[in-house]
Amino acid sequence: TNNAFQIASASPLALYYNDKSVLESFHASEAFAILQQPQYNFLRQLPASEYQSLRYIVIELVLATDLEKHREFISSFEKLWDETREKLEEGFAASGSTDNPDAKAPLHAPSSPTSSKKDGRRSERSEANGLARTFAPTPRLILQEIAKTAEGRLMLMKLIIKCSDINHPSRPTFLHKKWCELIQEEFFLQGEKEQELGFPISRGMDRKTATKKTVANGNCGFIQFIVNPLFDLMKTKGNIPQFSRNIDINLSYWQRMAGSTPNWPQGRLF
Repeated sequence: TNNAFQIASASPLALYYNDKSVLESFHASEAFAILQQPQYNFLRQLPASEYQSLRYIVIELVLATDLEKHREFISSFEKLWDETREKLEEGFAASGSTDNPDAKAPLHAPSSPTSSKKDGRRSERSEANGLARTFAPTPRLILQEIAKTAEGRLMLMKLIIKCSDINHPSRPTFLHKKWCELIQEEFFLQGEKEQELGFPISRGMDRKTATKKTVANGNCGFIQFIVNPLFDLMKTKGNIPQFSRNIDINLSYWQRMAGSTPNWPQGRLF
């Protein structure tokens, strides 16, 4: 079951964690509870300060996988990225430096120097300043700048773990489909529990009304609105485009299924 079910059913976990990232909070708590047992505590040699720092990071990373906070994270990351890029651009302009290997080429050519030597020297200085203003930092340079702070490094780690958490659309189609089948079965089991409790059955979780077309539409939506915005950050900001190919292939697969499959129940859904 998901967090929404835990909260709606007032489960012991939801009550204990005050309806906030219920399952993620539970998982993080259980992990550190297990570490309290001597036979499993592989962190026992860490100094207390390092242990507390690691504990903080792990908890933050696990809580970041709560999809209820998905859009909030993407907005926060984009804001950090834009602020860092603007800071670097201002730094280029202020310093007049043009020799950074991680700066893009100028957006336009500077004006040519005048004929006189004196005016020529002045023009050359103007050209250098113009170059600095028009040079833009590359994604690599922005990432390096972000990674200079603890907050920035944590944001980068959150991006990576969130991609790992929902990575199955970036896998080959046969693996992606298997994950979709397993996840869909979890949805159906939750739908049956909701029906038993007299709750409205959540969208996409009613085994009796599910068809290949509704399943395909659900997977299209998941890729378009959850997966793509996150992996686009990896592609455009992290300069890691290799995941996009399988995501595009899998999205096209579900779009074909949704467009060509009649909307009636048909045995196996996958």
